[in-house]
Amino acid sequence: MRTNPLFLPTILLTNCCSSFLARFSCLGVRRVEVGSKFKLLSLLLVQPTNILFQSRAYYPTTTNMSTRKSARTVGKDVKEKVKKDEVEKEEEVVEEKEEETKEVEAKEEKGKGKGKGKAKDKGKEKAEEPKVEQTTVTTVTTTEETTTSDERGTKRKIEEVVATTSSSSSSSGPRSDTGVYLTVTDGPAVGPNQIKIISWNVAGYKSVSGKGFADYVKKENPDILCLQETKIEEARVVKDALPPGYETFWYHAVSPNAGYSGTAIFSKTAPIKVTKGLGKKSHDDEGRAITAEFPTFFLVNTYVPNSGRGLPNLKYRVNEWDKDLLAHLKSLESKGKPVIWCGDLNVAHLDIDIKNRNPKLAGFTPEERQSFTDILNAGFVDTYRHFYPTVTGSYTFWAFMGGARGKDVGWRLDYFIVSKSIIGRIHHSFIRKTVMGSDHAPIGIILDV
Repeated sequence: MRTNPLFLPTILLTNCCSSFLARFSCLGVRRVEVGSKFKLLSLLLVQPTNILFQSRAYYPTTTNMSTRKSARTVGKDVKEKVKKDEVEKEEEVVEEKEEETKEVEAKEEKGKGKGKGKAKDKGKEKAEEPKVEQTTVTTVTTTEETTTSDERGTKRKIEEVVATTSSSSSSSGPRSDTGVYLTVTDGPAVGPNQIKIISWNVAGYKSVSGKGFADYVKKENPDILCLQETKIEEARVVKDALPPGYETFWYHAVSPNAGYSGTAIFSKTAPIKVTKGLGKKSHDDEGRAITAEFPTFFLVNTYVPNSGRGLPNLKYRVNEWDKDLLAHLKSLESKGKPVIWCGDLNVAHLDIDIKNRNPKLAGFTPEERQSFTDILNAGFVDTYRHFYPTVTGSYTFWAFMGGARGKDVGWRLDYFIVSKSIIGRIHHSFIRKTVMGSDHAPIGIILDV
């Protein structure tokens, strides 16, 4: 380190000045403390000499150059090390999150039990035998699940109906894809002598109309469109804003609840007959079921009642609505035509139909799931699970709260259920998972006519 050559002379001069001022203190000159004098003289003398010295030493020697370069190198190394440590910490956090996710998924898979494994094996066997002449329905019983009800904690068997139906058509049986299509242009295509039927809970027709509904219908181009939770009286529908080329049939709740619930059917071909309700006043004040008869099938569009938070409507749902609806479906079948039943059915039937399982939640109670199983066992097939018996993440509903849709924390509440006799004519069953505008996604089937 280089030393200022003027430093020592400056100190000597400072001491001399201090002695001089001390001698004249008797003449009234104000005494200055040594520390203050030294500070004052340092500012007047030492600081200028330092500046002068630094200006002379502006161009450092070779030794100084190497020293400064070494210091810069060390500083750079320290910064790089700190940055590297931060990156490593971020990677550790990501790895921890991935491990937690894997643990959760492993627990879920383990909880499915051996019965689920048997169902998967059956699905694989059927995939290897695509051509079978007869139509059969196999009922697979899963391992017992422990349910925690407010009234009792019992073990209950949940029957999972896995449709193993197939025929000589290559469209029958399990598929290798997922049935989830990101955009309308991704498929599936409608072939000759086929029609497309779409079902969508729009969470308010007026609301969805301002979110690209007409554009979606134009691109999707369904032959029949079934809507649920329309929340509007037909008289208030702006006819000019409706998608062109369709005859529309609306069924709304009775006043003063006209803006609640509701269903509608749009069809390019006029139905033979349209019936509103199930024929019972206890069910028909909210516009939840509308039936259209076509030449080769009956179409039933429903918005099934929710059991409600705290399950106040659970008994009504499973003991009255479900039973009367099943009677309606069987009555239609008795007229010689198969039934296509679609809509928001407000139940996640299987474990894989919901992300977070809680048997106390409306839509996933053992009673609702068993009641749905009873309907399927009466001669009906879940078309999506017919083609995709083990595919997970096939959700159609996400709550608005908590960013559930972005996280894909959802439920499969929307279905196309058909008579067992018509399953061989169902070419495809699919979900439009990324179509926005509602808390539900549209679903569809392609039917051979």
